[in-house]
Amino acid sequence: MTILVGGIGRYEKGRYAGWSSGKNTKEYNLWDSMIKRCIPCGSEQIRHPSYIGCSVHLDFIKFQDFAEWCQHQIGFGNDGWALDKDILVPGNKVYGPDTCAFVPRQLNQLLTHKRSTQGEYPTGVDHHKRTGKYRASIGIDGVQTHIGYFETPEQAECAYKQAKLSDIRRHAEIWKSKLDLRVYERLMNYE
Repeated sequence: MTILVGGIGRYEKGRYAGWSSGKNTKEYNLWDSMIKRCIPCGSEQIRHPSYIGCSVHLDFIKFQDFAEWCQHQIGFGNDGWALDKDILVPGNKVYGPDTCAFVPRQLNQLLTHKRSTQGEYPTGVDHHKRTGKYRASIGIDGVQTHIGYFETPEQAECAYKQAKLSDIRRHAEIWKSKLDLRVYERLMNYE
């Protein structure tokens, strides 16, 4: 018997259980969350507009196929790791076997842009009233770090981007031995 989940996913009993001891399994929670993010005008898309336009690849529609894929992925089952769809393919909106990987949440958040809270200047840039210049700063390991003052917002943004790339590569090296090689290579070549 097939159960339709979110109008998209197909759950059937098989090798991988959806729940055990009265709780959802890790595979099922990941799959169910992925499906919910892809429901057009669903609650996840309303709360997080970045999910608008997301879809599920045919290979991930069935829970059993997704659960099988998970078993062979580096990082699956690690506490504090998340299913990511756009590190390997920037801007990707399709959850699928060739576009997804498991990554530590710390890395996932490192690449997340929060434009809605930024204001009128580029990410990492604000206007410093006392000097009349544009200040670049970056959060590194939870600490706001001053980069410098610049004559234009564009110069400050350039300095921020260089610092961000350096931080991304530093984190890639820290996590290298635990990451899927595809993720490591993507982070080292991030632009």
